[in-house]
Amino acid sequence: MKRLWPFACGLLMLGVAHANLLRHATLDGVEGQVPRGMFHGVGYDASTGPAGAGTLSVNYRNGKAMDGRPYTEVELSNRASQSANYTLNLSTSRIALAEGQTYSLSTWVSVSGPIPRPVVMNLGFQLYQANGGYLSEWVDGAGAYQAGLGGAQQLKAEIAGGVPDQRSGRVPDSGFPRLAVYNIPAGSVFRFRFSGVVLTADSGVKGVQVLPVNALPQKVAPGAVLPLTVGLRGRPQEGSGEVVSRLALLSVSGGSRVNLPSTHSLVLNHSGRHEDVWQVRLPKIMPNGKYELWYELPRQKVRTRLGVLEVSQAAGMWVGYSFHRYPGASESTLGPLQARYQLARSLASDLAYGVQWWLGPDEYDWRGLMRWAQFHANENERKLVMTFSGTPRWASAAPHQRSAMGLMGYAAPPAAVHRAAYQRMVKETVTRLKGRLLATECWNEPNSRDFFTGTQTDLADLCKAVYVSTKAVEPTVPVICPQADDPVHMDFVYSARTSAGEPIHQFCDVVGAHLYNRLGSDARGRDYSKLRLRDGLEAMAAMSRKHGINKPLAITEFGISSCVAQGTPAYPQVFGRMRSEDAAEALYRSLAQMREFGVMMVALYSFDLLNRDPECLPGGSFIRMTELDAAGRQRVDPVVLRRVNDAVSDFGWRGHD
Repeated sequence: MKRLWPFACGLLMLGVAHANLLRHATLDGVEGQVPRGMFHGVGYDASTGPAGAGTLSVNYRNGKAMDGRPYTEVELSNRASQSANYTLNLSTSRIALAEGQTYSLSTWVSVSGPIPRPVVMNLGFQLYQANGGYLSEWVDGAGAYQAGLGGAQQLKAEIAGGVPDQRSGRVPDSGFPRLAVYNIPAGSVFRFRFSGVVLTADSGVKGVQVLPVNALPQKVAPGAVLPLTVGLRGRPQEGSGEVVSRLALLSVSGGSRVNLPSTHSLVLNHSGRHEDVWQVRLPKIMPNGKYELWYELPRQKVRTRLGVLEVSQAAGMWVGYSFHRYPGASESTLGPLQARYQLARSLASDLAYGVQWWLGPDEYDWRGLMRWAQFHANENERKLVMTFSGTPRWASAAPHQRSAMGLMGYAAPPAAVHRAAYQRMVKETVTRLKGRLLATECWNEPNSRDFFTGTQTDLADLCKAVYVSTKAVEPTVPVICPQADDPVHMDFVYSARTSAGEPIHQFCDVVGAHLYNRLGSDARGRDYSKLRLRDGLEAMAAMSRKHGINKPLAITEFGISSCVAQGTPAYPQVFGRMRSEDAAEALYRSLAQMREFGVMMVALYSFDLLNRDPECLPGGSFIRMTELDAAGRQRVDPVVLRRVNDAVSDFGWRGHD
């Protein structure tokens, strides 16, 4: 394996707060020269082939941008038979992480060309013990390059000295600031540029500082639960570090004050970032109107306005499930449905996933679809999300093409000769379900070739047909844009245009993406999984901003691959093997975080999948809704079900439009 080693020149630490701790040497060099004062390491994962097979060659080119700023360009060419990883340390010596100091690392990064899956790139620290032993990698949410957003992005990573890291639970003594690229596919070339690397240490925070909130529900109903995360930095200048916090609402119109129930007691034992996590219930009797939300630390005489909250009888997030065999076999295997839910999404249902009610042009068999609709929908509490995804083989543009769900031709769009009939089918279906619909949805995970093999123009034209047909029957029913399988793939959807050149989101009222393998944090701000739900939600919002879209968010599939999702020191078990109490609380807190970010609707995937993979048992796959009984059979886990039912009550939609 070829390695390029650095010159002896190192980067020096400066002992001045706010000064750049990484003193850059000049970046003018020659092709292939390692940047002065930096070094890199390469490694392979264990996917295939003998360890160390092949070569990862690395070339560097230094230059100056149009504005005169120097940059370094890195080219990684993986000639191996397996995936490779690359790490560029931004110092030739470790940086001591002193207690009481907060270290902030940043750089600007841009990528040349498309990013091959599953490449990820992030900025952070390699953490080490006092004896030089390696501990772990530290990356926070702002340190990851978001492939879907493209362009130049400022990556940031912040770490507080003297604080245990999340993976090992130990306090790191020092760290290498580094930029890393993981999972470079065999045979691929990856190029990126970085510039303006800055590392500062800050010990100047005196007392406790309240950070601006980046998520706050716009409306909350009286008696409902307000989810809120308040970021704090620093610690009290005197005493044990304990602070008491409280929330208050101040009416914008009348000036009356409402002290929200309960207070929190926190121990701020270091000067870094802390999280004060709230789920506070509003009084049941409370006048509608707009209120300023205030956060207070009475002992420290801190009072901060967080934003404006509207109290309204009609507010909340629609919460529901994908059901596979309700109605059907699950009624006998798992028993009567005890879940509280407000929406049922059609795609997973045995009676709806294959568009099996559409038998031919203007020919229908409604019995299965209506059985599903009548089981799940009622006038006041439950609605349907009808997903128009897939094409019956007889109407498919590629009837012999293999696709997801074992259906031939399913992933292709309708053939041109059947496009008009497709639009009529949508209109007839919406007419049959009139009064029961919460929303219609155009296609499922179209970025995946398992679900969609047409062009982006095909996709936009199909969504226009769904939009026009839905609005012709029920103008107030929103249409959901196609949801990619992950926020990083939303670009495929948002950049689609119709045959007439219209952007796809012109024919959507709601946008979003599916979220898998991400969980929220507990009442102390500790993460339930390595991948954070907050980062996924922020990526969805960032993708909307990139495309100039300002529309409500939906997540029509949310789940956790129980035997895959990686745990944390606080919760080391994979999700499927968590204690019922922990899994239940993780789901509750995740739904709370979605509500905090203003998500309009969410469908958990799924209630009754009943995955039989022994690595996933006892919890089955995805939302951990089952457990094993004494005979080894899966049954609904009452602890998990009860807590998800709580979330529906606390965060679910209330009132009427």
